[in-house]
Amino acid sequence: PPVAKTPETSNTSPSAKIEASFSFSKMDHLGFIKKKAVSSLGEIIKERDNNIMMSANDIVYIKPSGKNKLIIDRTYHIFTTSKVEEQINQNLFKGIKHLIKAQIKILEIKKSYVIGSISHAYRPVNKGDMIMEYYKRDKVLTIENNPAPLDARLICSVDNYLMINDFVIAFIDAGSAKVKPGQIYSILRKNEIKDKSYWSLKKKKSVSLGNLESGKLIVLHTEKIASTVMILSSKYAIYPRDMVN
Repeated sequence: PPVAKTPETSNTSPSAKIEASFSFSKMDHLGFIKKKAVSSLGEIIKERDNNIMMSANDIVYIKPSGKNKLIIDRTYHIFTTSKVEEQINQNLFKGIKHLIKAQIKILEIKKSYVIGSISHAYRPVNKGDMIMEYYKRDKVLTIENNPAPLDARLICSVDNYLMINDFVIAFIDAGSAKVKPGQIYSILRKNEIKDKSYWSLKKKKSVSLGNLESGKLIVLHTEKIASTVMILSSKYAIYPRDMVN
């Protein structure tokens, strides 16, 4: 699990500000949501020994896309994309989710194909998976516990779980203009009841009792239309479309 830690200080005056940090070793292969898909540099054709599912140390063949040249000895990401459509209040959120599966190092460049070796695999790699530039991110974030209030919603988790639990990676519909990595927000759920003894059966209404805080999340990465977050803790079940404030 990720570790939040406060640096030790010595000979510090009482008024000195102590900054807490958040360390997450998997930061460089976080998934993210963009409005449009990242340009693919190539596509996995096959594994050398015809394995259907590929993993670390497998040698693979790549068909270049022709948009940018793949470079020998350089490391890239293997990824897939999927459409995201989620009804949030009166608006339909649309985006492209990018799931990073592995790292690949380019070994040889032939006339019509490229040979690479999967150096690290986080998920099984399949034929048709794409290649993109390597995303390098800072693995240590400065924590901000009390950012400005935010009106956002959880979109989905990285693996589309129906219920989102502690340490699960998810996405919110607030982008880089509203949030930044290291900020911690509350996750809220509606708290309402239907009182049959008070309201008539013909006209069913709900009584709002105020929102309940169901958990906390930290922002790990931001794009223009959405941000990648991690659920830090949960008191109640957390679901897509829950409020973030």
